[in-house]
Amino acid sequence: MGLGKLIFKNTATNYLLLGARMVSAIILTRIVFLGLGNQYYGFWTLLWAIFGYSLLLDFGFGKTVQKYTAEATFTNDVTHYSRILSAVFFSYLSMSLLIISFAVVMMFFIQDIFVLPPNANIWYYRLSFILFGIGISGVFPGGIFPEILVGMKRHYLRNYIMLINTVLEFTGVYLIIKLNGSLLSLAIFAAIPNLITNTMMAVAVFKLIPGLKISFSGLNMKTIREIADFSLFAYIVSIAEMIIFKSDRIVLGVMVGLSGVTVYQLGTRIPEIMSNLTMQFQENIPPLVASLHKAGDRQKLQDMLFNSIRFTVFLSTCALIIFGMLARQIMHAWLKVSSNDVMFIVYLMLLSVYVMVAFRSSSINFLQMAGRHRLVAVLYVIESIVNLGLSILLVFHFGVPGVAFGTLIPNFIISVFIVFPLAAKFCEQSIWSYVWRVYLPAFMIGIPAALFLKWITTVIPLNEWNLLLLVLAGPIAGLLYLLPGWAIFVNKAEKTKILSVVPFIPHGIKSFLGGSAPDDLNP
Repeated sequence: MGLGKLIFKNTATNYLLLGARMVSAIILTRIVFLGLGNQYYGFWTLLWAIFGYSLLLDFGFGKTVQKYTAEATFTNDVTHYSRILSAVFFSYLSMSLLIISFAVVMMFFIQDIFVLPPNANIWYYRLSFILFGIGISGVFPGGIFPEILVGMKRHYLRNYIMLINTVLEFTGVYLIIKLNGSLLSLAIFAAIPNLITNTMMAVAVFKLIPGLKISFSGLNMKTIREIADFSLFAYIVSIAEMIIFKSDRIVLGVMVGLSGVTVYQLGTRIPEIMSNLTMQFQENIPPLVASLHKAGDRQKLQDMLFNSIRFTVFLSTCALIIFGMLARQIMHAWLKVSSNDVMFIVYLMLLSVYVMVAFRSSSINFLQMAGRHRLVAVLYVIESIVNLGLSILLVFHFGVPGVAFGTLIPNFIISVFIVFPLAAKFCEQSIWSYVWRVYLPAFMIGIPAALFLKWITTVIPLNEWNLLLLVLAGPIAGLLYLLPGWAIFVNKAEKTKILSVVPFIPHGIKSFLGGSAPDDLNP
């Protein structure tokens, strides 16, 4: 399969999986909430929140597996690669034992740490807690296999298996609730879909990599020191990202109260959707960069970085125009919210997401996988410290918006004035060439879409907006962006490449859209 078709397939299945998970989450949230009731549902979400921190035990090994897998596709050194995977796998296994130990200790202090209902059956909650913890610990070591598939650039295979996971999870939870199942039943079932799909991925990995062996022989200090050089800094980035993206609500909860958390939570809903919709392509970048960097092909790295930035800017600018101009209408139709305080947070965080996606997302992946992982770690640590410090300082003066400014300001400075210039330097392009060839054209072709949205939001009063209108207005605006974008932003060669990887389009239509005939694809 050609690289273009592989990227298209990976990205398309990323969106397919994202859509399936969103639909499943929306339906299951209602089913589980109504089926368990307030108290048990609250404890169920608490279980996921507590054991969600087990991701901190990854220690950057996930990114490390991606990097070494991508490099192994170039070197074909299965023996060395097996030692790396063995070290990571048994490190994960030791973390599983740590999770179980934590769960065993914590179960005896549940009633002291959390406020349980009066006359609650303490042992019922304890049993649910320990069984859930055991399930999570069993899943942890198998997390290596999805990372291997990503490193092999087989995102689509991982996504197909994760779709099975989503179906299994939805079906199981639905049946448990409909059969009057309990919190304990859900705690027992929670890990089963992941265990099944991790096993499926393991089978796929061993089939795709003949000669791969995971054994204790790889667990030695030399191998651990080798992978620690990268994984340590990847882990630092993970910790910093958690501070950047998770600390805002804690700051508000401590300094403003639950009302402030609610305002901020509502204000970040649309920006989070925009982030998810514009970041699916980025997952293709790390393994490709790692392979090309190992091969020493600097020219291809430069071309890939420049083109990935162009694509990301093109997509994120479209999303910014649509979500930015329909934000108030979306909040009204979706959540019946029209508060100016909430909307101010929406606009600030939309801008922050755009800066992160358009100026940083591609570049930071390149830097991390092309030997600049120490620099990336330093930048994230600085941003996390400044983010937290500014949020605490500004919340005194501006309330809830102060936390949003605390996120936006360091993100803007690091993305626009540090990461973006480094990317331009790597591509041997001036910053102004990016402005004239990438950013300015993206906004220019967005003018028709922006004018349409301005007109329709003026003509139709806010209280008349509903889901149907949004479903119509959003795609029309998207089409008004894509049409001039296809004509102006995308060149002849790119049109040919794009059309060649999109299935089910007749050759006549491809020619009409500007692509070369099939015979011209391989000159």
